[in-house]
Order: sequence, then structure tokens, then C-alpha cells
Amino acid sequence: IASPVVIKDSKFHASPAVHPDQALLRINLTKLPIWDLDKLRNSLLDNSACYDIVREIIIYLDDWSSCWFTGNGHVYIKRPNQNDKSFEDLSYKIPLEDGSTFCLGTWSRMGKYCVYCKECTVAPAEKRRCYQCGNSGHIVRSCFRVEADDTTSSKRKR
Repeated sequence: IASPVVIKDSKFHASPAVHPDQALLRINLTKLPIWDLDKLRNSLLDNSACYDIVREIIIYLDDWSSCWFTGNGHVYIKRPNQNDKSFEDLSYKIPLEDGSTFCLGTWSRMGKYCVYCKECTVAPAEKRRCYQCGNSGHIVRSCFRVEADDTTSSKRKR
């Protein structure tokens, strides 16, 4: 629906309802490039269309000025249950326009991903160890082998 509903000084944009056989997936975007808003919106539309049907693109602006770009946004993608078309699988690193520029996307139930290379699907292994018992997977604060006593300090002795 192109024209908004106007009530007093407020404008409300309506959108068609989603069919019950379809689901909306919200992809949260970060590290969006600082481009002209129209160029960014068109690039997101073109590059998100390979994942499924783009329903809505939202780019966040600063609350204070309402014109400064924050680098964040989200895309709603309509995911039909039965689909004749084949779409690409979503990835954490979403390429934009020329292929050398990208943004990062996260969504519910997306699985593990590497925060360093943005490519692989294996999260780095936990390397921290508990100073109390020496095991990995937790730190002293949550060590179950330490007896909780209000008189002892939780800090390490020097």
C-alpha cells in the first residue's frame, strides 16, 4: 500500500497481512556501510532477495537527530513453507553491491558462527581456565568445587 493513512499530524504506513502458511524471519543487520540511504536500501533489497522474498527493510537512525545513521537495521524476509524457487542459505556475512563490502546478519536459531573470520560455522573453542580447579569451561566465580563462605574473599591471593 503506497499511500499512508494520515491521522492528525501522524502518518501510518500499512502493509498486507502474512498468510498463515508463511513465516517472517527477522534478520538483524550490523556494520552497515555509511552510504546514501537510497543506495543502501536498494543494495539490501537486491542482495537479500537471493535468500527469499524481502518483505520490509528498516535502517535505524539516531534517536536524537533522526537523521544520523547508526549502522544497524533489519530485514524481514517472508519464508513460504512450500516453495518452487530455490533460494540461497542465509550466512552471517551478507555481501553487498560489489562483493567487497558486506554487513553482518543474525537471526533466531541461526547456529554457531566464527566472530573472527565471519566465514566458517565453527565457533572458537573456550580457552579460559578456572584458577581454582584448573578445568576449562568455567571461571572461579562459577566454580562448583569452591565452598561458598561469606567470610572468605572471592579475589585471588597474591
